[in-house]
Amino acid sequence: MSEGFNASESNSPLPITNYDLIRQQQKLMKEQDEGLEALSSVIARQKEMGLAINEEVLDQNALIDDIDDLTAHTTNRIKKETNVLNIVRRKSSTCGLYVIIILLLLIIIVIASIPTIYL
Repeated sequence: MSEGFNASESNSPLPITNYDLIRQQQKLMKEQDEGLEALSSVIARQKEMGLAINEEVLDQNALIDDIDDLTAHTTNRIKKETNVLNIVRRKSSTCGLYVIIILLLLIIIVIASIPTIYL
C-alpha cells in the first residue's frame, strides 16, 4: 500500500530559497519599472499637451484683447456719431421751421398782392 512519496501530490508548500526570493523581487521591480516608464511617458505627453493648450489659450486671449480694444474704439465712434446725428436732427428740424415760415410769408405776400392787381 505504501508507494513512494510524490512532492507534487503534497499539500505542503515547497521551501523557497533566497535565490527564488531575489528572482521574484527582481521580477516585481522590473514590472514596476516598466509601469513607471509607461506612466512617465503618459505624463510627458500630458505635459506637452498642457503646454500646447497654454500657448493656444495665450493666443486666444491676445485675440480677445484685440477684439475688445477694437470694440471699445467702435463703441466710442458710434457714440460720437450719434451725438453728431442728434445735433443735425435738431438743426434740421429748426431749419425746416424756417423754410415753412418763409414759404408762409411768401404766400401771405402773394395773397395780399392779388386783390390790388385786380382792383
